[in-house]
Amino acid sequence: YYSMPQGAWIKTLAKNSPAEDAGLAEGDVIVGIGDITILGDATLRKARASIEPGKSAVLTFWRDGQYYETEIFRPEEE
Repeated sequence: YYSMPQGAWIKTLAKNSPAEDAGLAEGDVIVGIGDITILGDATLRKARASIEPGKSAVLTFWRDGQYYETEIFRPEEE
């Protein structure tokens, strides 16, 4: 669709969020977290929940026609 991979498209990004801290930007498409392939919002929620509080996971995303990897950290719950 529009030459973009299937995944979760980032429409807006919250300031100081784990996604912003990981270097993601509006318009990026998240395609994987850890060993979970992101197919949309439901699998994104499942993948985020699979990261234990205080731990991190490798996140794969697509930007401007290329795939990148970064590390995303899930903060400790308060």
